[in-house]
Amino acid sequence: MDKQEILRKLDEIKALLIEEQEQEETRPEFINDLYSWDELQSIAQSGKAAEKIAIGDRLEVYRNRKQIIFDVVKITPSKIYLMTHYLIAQMPFDAPEPKNPDANIARYGSNNYLGSSIRQWLNSGGISGEWWVPKNEYDESIGCKDYLDGFIYGMNEYFIEILATDENGDYFFLPSEDEIKEWFPNEEDRIKTYESGEKDWWWLRTPRASYSYVVRIVNTDGGLYSYGAYGAGGLTAACVIG
Repeated sequence: MDKQEILRKLDEIKALLIEEQEQEETRPEFINDLYSWDELQSIAQSGKAAEKIAIGDRLEVYRNRKQIIFDVVKITPSKIYLMTHYLIAQMPFDAPEPKNPDANIARYGSNNYLGSSIRQWLNSGGISGEWWVPKNEYDESIGCKDYLDGFIYGMNEYFIEILATDENGDYFFLPSEDEIKEWFPNEEDRIKTYESGEKDWWWLRTPRASYSYVVRIVNTDGGLYSYGAYGAGGLTAACVIG
């Protein structure tokens, strides 16, 4: 290859790099600025989501006029998985149940995600004081029910309409330990903060085996640990477009 040919090739590479940079600079910060809600659902169901959406892309949703940012954490042929970029609240997983015959649940709360207060909050459109209902004869409410509206209350209804529900009819869920390992193999990528920048540990929905009250968490260093259900930890919300 002579000198002129080398220079020509270098010019072609330079032009391609400039084009890629310009495309990156003009790409909207949020993918729902690029696509409508219906288009996002169609893309998720088309089998070609990976051609238009990338892991790490962001989506913004408004809830009571406050912005919530979701990150794309997984893409399958028919679904786009999202998780909130910031911790969205701080609350116990579940409240102690003083009358429960299990002494540990009586003192520390239950690690049963399906019956937990935190799951109720994530999937309720009720106002403060009304979104919690007892799930068993011993159940007790967490204190924040009296001042926090349900997570879905005031959320963009068009966004809710494109979300897939799971086998329990839930729109939102806490990630499991296995999902976090898959979505964030590196511990440092699991570190979460509130919008203020303050770090906190945060809940997973996975119970600690052989314990009735211990729940798996992500610690402030990104490592996986455990904590009693009564603890005031941060939480994220995961959901699926599909």
